[in-house]
Amino acid sequence: MGVPYSKTGLSGREDHFIKKENRFAYYEKKLVEEITLGINFFNTKEYEIVKISEKDILIKLKNNKENWNFENQKKLLNYVFENLKDKLYYSGVKYEVNENNDYYLIRTKEKMEIERKDETTFILTRTNILIKLM
Repeated sequence: MGVPYSKTGLSGREDHFIKKENRFAYYEKKLVEEITLGINFFNTKEYEIVKISEKDILIKLKNNKENWNFENQKKLLNYVFENLKDKLYYSGVKYEVNENNDYYLIRTKEKMEIERKDETTFILTRTNILIKLM
């Protein structure tokens, strides 16, 4: 993390860098209102994804050379399960039709339930509690 001033045109300023450990911010879990995972967070490159039912999806972290972020993902998902499972959402999209019968895309987030099988395997359950983001 830092400011790459040298990439700014006609700037003679030196780049500003800070220590990696200064990048982390810590919050008390009671201050966190929700955590929303992005639509591409779970992908087949880094996760084994198995649809168990209409609502349940098994996700298992892959520990392979393509998943360079394995340890951080494992820590995050275990932290969410242990501390924020009632505040978990997953980003999505939905098509709707306007008064002219034109389709348009809106961003959404859906409340999810999370169950841990082991430290790298989880079951996500869709709740169908969908929030439209305008």
